[in-house]
Amino acid sequence: MIDFYYQISEWLLGFANSDWSILVLVIVAFTEAIFSPFPPDPLLVAIGIFRLDLIVLLSVFVTISSVAGATLGYALGRTFGKSIAYRLVPSR
Repeated sequence: MIDFYYQISEWLLGFANSDWSILVLVIVAFTEAIFSPFPPDPLLVAIGIFRLDLIVLLSVFVTISSVAGATLGYALGRTFGKSIAYRLVPSR
C-alpha cells in the first residue's frame, strides 16, 4: 500500500512540473464545484512547489474557477433541478 502512495505522489509531482498543469488545475477547480471528481488542493500544492513565483496567481485562478463552476452548478440546479427531482421522487 505504501508503494501505491509513493507512485501516486511521484506521478503528481511529475505532472505538476508539466506544461499542462495550470490548465488542468483550472479545469479541475471548475468541475470540482459542480461535481467532485478530484479536489484541486493537492494539485495546487504540487504545482506551487515547482512554481513558487506563481503561487498567488495560481490561487487566484483556482478561486475564480471554483466560483465560476459553483455559479454554473447553481444555474443548472435552478434550471433543471425540479424536473429531475420530480422524475426521481414519485408523487403521492
